[in-house]
Amino acid sequence: MSAHTPGPWTAVFSREWPYTVRVLAPGGEEVMSQYGVCGSTKQKSYDDFLRGVGFKSGDTAFLSREDAVRRVGEQIANTNLFAAGPELLAACRAIQRGDPQALRLATEAVAKAEGGAR
Repeated sequence: MSAHTPGPWTAVFSREWPYTVRVLAPGGEEVMSQYGVCGSTKQKSYDDFLRGVGFKSGDTAFLSREDAVRRVGEQIANTNLFAAGPELLAACRAIQRGDPQALRLATEAVAKAEGGAR
């Protein structure tokens, strides 16, 4: 089995169309990406997206504004969790070893996974 890309990884969210969520390794190497997440070509910024630009009221062919905002929020949260992977793994290994720093490592990793410290 191959080893994963060394961390720490960073979650990055583009606020310009097309919206992307990416996880980058040190030096900018792309570990994971998702392009064109929930939006409309009529949007020029993330603020347009949040205001509902390009979403038609009652149009069932597209996501509602509320569903799109929820989905993008989930995608950002998933990206943060993914980016915390190396730190979460390191915390688990520290727990296995009985390392006295394990609780601190786990706390920091969970904060990163939840969108806190990057």
